Amino acid sequence: MSNNNEQSGYAIRRYRGGLALVWYDEQGKRHRHSIGTSDPREAERQAPALFAELTARQGDTVESLWNAYISARSGRAIVTTMRYTWRALAKRFGPMTPESITTADCRAHINERRNKKTKQTPNGVGDGTIHTELGHLRMVLVWAENERYIDKAPHIERPSKPKPSEKHLTKIEAKRSLMAQQRHTFGCSLSWRWELARDPLRCCNSLGTAATLRAVLLICATQKLKHPTRVAQSFL
Repeated sequence: MSNNNEQSGYAIRRYRGGLALVWYDEQGKRHRHSIGTSDPREAERQAPALFAELTARQGDTVESLWNAYISARSGRAIVTTMRYTWRALAKRFGPMTPESITTADCRAHINERRNKKTKQTPNGVGDGTIHTELGHLRMVLVWAENERYIDKAPHIERPSKPKPSEKHLTKIEAKRSLMAQQRHTFGCSLSWRWELARDPLRCCNSLGTAATLRAVLLICATQKLKHPTRVAQSFL
């Protein structure tokens, strides 16, 4: 059996009557570790967690823990995103140990990214992206603490997550929207007398709640019906 998994960084191969993990470290050195089973399905199930444990114990740098986390979470959507965020984090945080990370390091990363101007980011990298990058770093370190690879995850300072931008209508868009609403209301006032009398339920369901209420109140007023609100509510 030879099961290569490039994304996870290891392969599952036959070894002494059983199955073993095989991988290469950063120096190109080959490693092999028995999984303890000859069942391919069981080997596939155990491999991610075992590989994460073995690679995390090779060193306590942020990079080794990051790779261990990706291996443990192999196949999840977030792993794809983390491969991109790591590009921004690797140079500064990769060689560091978790206990050596300080608030100053986080702030240096924030300032560096804000001032990184490219064609894609002419005004520098936004705080939302930086928030995600450092959030992934924190997530890996908290995971490492929970898995007891490190004693305690350091505090990772992040910029505040930007509020979702609100879309404001331009004057032209607002005018068009108002005119469309006026045409709709006028059309209702002419046709709803017949539609409401012929098929009230279908008539009221053809519009949203707010439009239905306005139209029914208008019709009740023109027909001089008593208790227009009560009439309107019966259709809502």
